[in-house]
Amino acid sequence: MDKKHSHPHNHLFIVTSGEARVEYEDETVIIHENEAFVVEGSRPHAVWNNLDGRTVMIGITFSGTYPTSAFPPKNEGMDVDVL
Repeated sequence: MDKKHSHPHNHLFIVTSGEARVEYEDETVIIHENEAFVVEGSRPHAVWNNLDGRTVMIGITFSGTYPTSAFPPKNEGMDVDVL
C-alpha cells in the first residue's frame, strides 16, 4: 500500500514514545523514542507507526529551508537526537 505524498511545507517530527517510520522513494528512516527528524515535504513520503503498540509524536510544520548546520552533532548538547 503506497500512500506517499508531497507538499510545499516541511515537518519536524519528535517521537516522545514509541517508534515512527518515514518512507521516502528509496529510503526508510526509523525515528526512535526521544529522537527528532525533519521530513522534507517536497520529497514523496509517508509516516507510519513502526510498532504494534502506541507511538506518540509531535509534528511541527514549517515553510522554507532549515539550516542543518545550526544543529549540533548527534548526542552533543541536546536531549533530542537530530537525525
